[in-house]
Amino acid sequence: MRRQFRTAAAGAALVLTGALCGCAAGASAAPLPAAAERAPASPAAVVADAVQRVAAARFGGLYTGEILTDHGRKVVVYLTRLDKTAEAAMTAGVAPGIVSFARAPRPLAWLNRLHQRVTGQQPALKRAGINLVTWGPDFITGRENLTVQDLTAAKAAVLDRLFGTGNLTLTSTTARTSGCGCAMIPIHPGTTLPAQPPPEP
Repeated sequence: MRRQFRTAAAGAALVLTGALCGCAAGASAAPLPAAAERAPASPAAVVADAVQRVAAARFGGLYTGEILTDHGRKVVVYLTRLDKTAEAAMTAGVAPGIVSFARAPRPLAWLNRLHQRVTGQQPALKRAGINLVTWGPDFITGRENLTVQDLTAAKAAVLDRLFGTGNLTLTSTTARTSGCGCAMIPIHPGTTLPAQPPPEP
């Protein structure tokens, strides 16, 4: 079966978070604004931070990440399976209707490990003619998103062999400059920047 590749569109809407970033040699991430310059956290963002703390401490095998929806007013938490005990712990003291739960394929720790493997292999891949322009995990799909300069079936085969068939979403681009690989999550209507996932212990 012939494999189909996506082509990166200019201005594609992606959310970038900093907790899972790995930069190519010579690339640098934009610095975070000073605390005084940052917009105050919305009530839902405060809830998302609290959910993260509980999830990281008690439910690392279930927790994948979360996004803010409804223009920052609600939180969707992604777990590898729905679990009443975990849901109750994460929403303790939270007003009803703010937090909802959805399923995602893989836990954050697994995505972290895959992302670090890709980041570690990026220089060697570039020397071999496979230039990763951007790369980063998407916890909703449970895959690493890779944007590759002039992607071909042969390059895709190498990447699948290195990182596992079904673990990657590949997109082709004509861009040449490699940047930071960060967590990339498609923006859906009403979705705002997700709270940053905690780093793997």
